[in-house]
Amino acid sequence: MGAIFWKEMTDYLGSRRFVVLLAFIALSGVYTVFVAAQTIRADVANAPTEMVFLRLFTTGAGLLKPSFVTFVGVYGPFIGLALGFDAISGERSRRTLGRLLAQPVYRDAVINGKFLAGAATIGLVFLTIFLIIGGMGMRLLGYPPGFQEIAFMAVFLVVSVLYITFWLGVAILASVFFERPVLSALVSIGLWLFFSLFILMVARSIADFAVADTSTLEQQIRHGSIQGNAMLFSPVYLFREATVTLLTPTATQVATMLLSPLGPYSQITPSALSLHQTMLLVWPHLIALVGLTVVTFTIAYIRFMREEIRT
Repeated sequence: MGAIFWKEMTDYLGSRRFVVLLAFIALSGVYTVFVAAQTIRADVANAPTEMVFLRLFTTGAGLLKPSFVTFVGVYGPFIGLALGFDAISGERSRRTLGRLLAQPVYRDAVINGKFLAGAATIGLVFLTIFLIIGGMGMRLLGYPPGFQEIAFMAVFLVVSVLYITFWLGVAILASVFFERPVLSALVSIGLWLFFSLFILMVARSIADFAVADTSTLEQQIRHGSIQGNAMLFSPVYLFREATVTLLTPTATQVATMLLSPLGPYSQITPSALSLHQTMLLVWPHLIALVGLTVVTFTIAYIRFMREEIRT
């Protein structure tokens, strides 16, 4: 597996596709942080001064200038999809999978090495981007982040890597089930569209079916609770809820779906949460992201181990 891992890492880091994606994400991240820093400096008199460094990731300027969190949530999955959509199907199309397995290489080492190499590449990419953003933020704001802000950003880095790794697992799953890389890429993008856009309509339809009448307050609460529970199956929703909790610890509405069935109508005391308190709210999202990734990769692993491969 080590040989497969380092070979895939070399291919990822040396491919033009990876260089283009890295440049796109890095430049977009730097641009969003630059816009956020300008907005923070212009509104420093009216904005809260606590945890200002975290606002570099959450401050945007409209639809054309989204925040870094929004950018990662919407376009970040394409990194995982691009790294994994041809992991197995590409070997089939080049007719090299049979030759690879004819060598003294275990079959599970192939798919495990490819997945771990993709996850390591994603971690390296986001660590690099976060270091660039941190240095740029210190340059623009004029002071470094505090220890607590660094801790929050470190957890946000872990959540981002887990989120993109899930999409890597989705791409590898499609690559295992479909022989052509183009079809694998289309199916992966279709799943991204479903979890990003259509899951809200599905969750709302489920809630409407379960609670047809919402005339009373109790029925409205139950309707919102069912819709929120259905949305928990979407990694996009999990990532958004986790990042809101991590990067806005001074907000008056934090992790409302976990605190009350009223959802966006519930409020808590507008004081900054500590890292321990924040982790108590975020850990269900982390466990859910890890669980979704494990389930997705396990299905791909079982399918790959059982299929017939001929030279």
